[in-house]
Amino acid sequence: MEGEAHRADPWRYDYTPPPTGRTVAGAGRLDEVGDLLEALGRRRALVVTSPSLVAQGALLSRLVASLGPRLGGVFAGTQRHSPIEVVRAALAQARAARADSVVSLGGGSSVDTAKGVVWYAETEAPELSPQPLTHLAIPSTLSGAEYTPDAGITIGAAKKIHAHAKIVPAVVVLDPDVAAATPRDLFLASGLNALAHCLEGTVSITRSPMADAYYLHAIRLLSEALPAIAEGDVAARRLAQAAAALAGSPSREMGLAHALVHVVGGRFRTPHAATHAIIGPAVMRFNQPAVADQQRLIAQALGREVRGLGRDAAAFEAARGVVALRQRLKLPSSLRDLGVPRAELRAAAEEAPYDRYYPTNPAPIPGLEAVEQVLAWAWSGEVPDVTV
Repeated sequence: MEGEAHRADPWRYDYTPPPTGRTVAGAGRLDEVGDLLEALGRRRALVVTSPSLVAQGALLSRLVASLGPRLGGVFAGTQRHSPIEVVRAALAQARAARADSVVSLGGGSSVDTAKGVVWYAETEAPELSPQPLTHLAIPSTLSGAEYTPDAGITIGAAKKIHAHAKIVPAVVVLDPDVAAATPRDLFLASGLNALAHCLEGTVSITRSPMADAYYLHAIRLLSEALPAIAEGDVAARRLAQAAAALAGSPSREMGLAHALVHVVGGRFRTPHAATHAIIGPAVMRFNQPAVADQQRLIAQALGREVRGLGRDAAAFEAARGVVALRQRLKLPSSLRDLGVPRAELRAAAEEAPYDRYYPTNPAPIPGLEAVEQVLAWAWSGEVPDVTV
């Protein structure tokens, strides 16, 4: 209903400020985490992080030192796509430690695992948790999970989205030392994840001029920062962190790209950001007739030349810009490159309507054949009128 009304009147909107917490940024912020928890009235925290950051050592050591007596333990078993078994294991450790807070250190999987712990602490046997958990997030990538009111948890072969304002971290810590410690290829790929939020947010059925301001400026910053990072400019990572904060902040409904990324990632365990970078342009091509005017704004934010172009040609420049950026960053260009079997695209398409973002796509989806066609474009990497 709302989507149909918005398609009929692009200037119909209802904007609610996003349920974001406090963001603190700058050098040395990692060493202030203990004080930040103290200000929140929290006394015992479980750190949720990844095996790679445990192996790296330095960042975790600084965090542990900052927490001091507030450290209730370290859960170091996060996995890609946040499997439910991992979330429940982290929750069990938090309860055993009688933690009143969780501190996530790492990429989107660490953040989503911690958000899942907060969710299940209140929805499964809440009597075992002494009080609602507070989450402080220290992201190492640009996924933006730390700003969204939802968490993607993989249950079986499907990624289920849990959404509620209560799982948004109370504080997000952006420390350039954390960003600098992330492998460059991983950091760059995560930038395409942040970009994906902007691409669908700008054409969302719940878009608004206020949200556009967040998304379009984030696109400008990402298009400047990511190529600089690829060339070795570590300082540009701060700019990218700010862009990811902008990209993740507005409340919005996503569309078919997010739905398909959830399906493909859950079914084939493909890297989340790389999957977004591949599926995004294919969905942009599918949606183009319905959202060409908004896609023109995306093209301009990406620095593409659209003066003198007609409506459709200007819109195509948005997807071309995404493909060009992906190529410049030397990221995979097709689902085939990620090991997705061509024979299973139909089965993946059949799962898509069960994702929460499928019905909120800005263009009507006539049937599974259309979805399979979008996946076929993404599998081959050849998108009509888009591929550069």
